[in-house]
Amino acid sequence: MAITPEAAEAISGFISMQDGVGLAGRFRKQWKKKWFHLSVAEDLFLEYNETKESKVLGRLRVKDISELDLEKDSDQNAEKSRFYLICDGKRYSLAGESSGEADQWVAQLKVKKLTIE
Repeated sequence: MAITPEAAEAISGFISMQDGVGLAGRFRKQWKKKWFHLSVAEDLFLEYNETKESKVLGRLRVKDISELDLEKDSDQNAEKSRFYLICDGKRYSLAGESSGEADQWVAQLKVKKLTIE
């Protein structure tokens, strides 16, 4: 399907992503800030890297996202609004700086996904 000009609007910004870190045989999850960008080359990809200028660390094909929603956060003291997506069977936990930012990412990604289906 061709990408329309409306679908080609760029989405980018820093989002915290939960990474698993193994230390001394223990596995724990830490939040790390990553630069996310919706690439509109031939296909829609959500790319992430350490900084805006660094090389791409990962690429998720938007049409392969099977689930995307706001996280039902049980932590009452959470500073950031969390959301998640599932792509190719893997769950990615993400957090915006505010609940409004998380809402915006989820809404825009859902629109982009619908546009290419």
